[in-house]
Amino acid sequence: MTPQHIQPTFDAKLARPIKPDLDVREPLLWFQNLYLVRQLGVAATATNEIRRFTLRRGLNILWAEPEDPETSEGLYGDGFAGHATGKTLFCRILRHLLGEPNFGTEELQKHVGERFQELWAVATIRINCTTWIVGRPLAGPGSEFAMRGGDIESVFATVPSFSGYKDFTTALENECGNPLSKMYPAEAWRNLLPWIARDQEARFATIVSWRDSGSEADNPRNSKEAQHLILRAVLGLLHVDEYDMRHEVSLLEEEIKSGQSGLLVKETLATRDKAQVTRTLREVPRLRVELIDLEAAKDHVASQRTIRQEALDHFNNQPESEEVIKVRESLQTAVSEKATTESRIKTLNDEIPALTEQSEKSLLTIDKIKKKG
Repeated sequence: MTPQHIQPTFDAKLARPIKPDLDVREPLLWFQNLYLVRQLGVAATATNEIRRFTLRRGLNILWAEPEDPETSEGLYGDGFAGHATGKTLFCRILRHLLGEPNFGTEELQKHVGERFQELWAVATIRINCTTWIVGRPLAGPGSEFAMRGGDIESVFATVPSFSGYKDFTTALENECGNPLSKMYPAEAWRNLLPWIARDQEARFATIVSWRDSGSEADNPRNSKEAQHLILRAVLGLLHVDEYDMRHEVSLLEEEIKSGQSGLLVKETLATRDKAQVTRTLREVPRLRVELIDLEAAKDHVASQRTIRQEALDHFNNQPESEEVIKVRESLQTAVSEKATTESRIKTLNDEIPALTEQSEKSLLTIDKIKKKG
């Protein structure tokens, strides 16, 4: 390698100027604020309001100062600076508002239920520039709700009608689930959310480890191959036709396996029938046939052969009908399509390793860039 091609670091590459898109004014999904209150339909007083968080566009840092036992009003128990102060619980509540069935482990939810007779999480969430007021109960009676438009103060003025949450999750599915819409037409958002918000317990054990059993969170339990496809789809590294091709290959492989399975069954049946015929022939007494009878049988077979040959010649001389011609053409087309499909499968099998290798290289590059900050 010549000296002018040596590049010991990536600093020059990383120092390139970044030009933000001036048309993008806010994130596609944006929590503007989060309230933790004891009751709905009650003014946001100091007694009713437990916590209030305001989230801005861009990077938000959640920082926990040392707890003061005399003034602290934590959700449960005592804590220390940076530990057991509710940072993970805060993130789990955001995920809960976005559709996850629970906001913590069974033990944590029990502690919250013992500490509060009633507790609500209410947030202003923007989805593609549309405002939603969303609330879910964390303790006590009540049901989830969501309102399109409006002001969060309205839920403190009057008790809302507990409806509309399904419309909110449908909007999440339609607006935010696009990268996975082909892979999971009905649950794209459910499979995307674990990638967006990883469990703390997973601790980046692997790049596709998003949900840990210790967190007791919702986990779609995807295969490792599907998780890699999710990564590539979200990062724009998955070709628009690749998933359909993979799906088609999988169907053909299943069809081949099914055919091979049926072949084994047929071979077993044929072996059984052959053994049965052999046993039957051994039981039939050998017949003694006179020569004259054999000659007569021979003449009869010859005459029958002549008659059938004449009938066959007559049949072959008949003109073909249009229906027969169409059937023959259909057969030729089917044979041609089969050859094309087999060729396509071979091409896909040759391309998949290269695409996988390219994806892994891209992911390694991304990981290196992340580690450099």
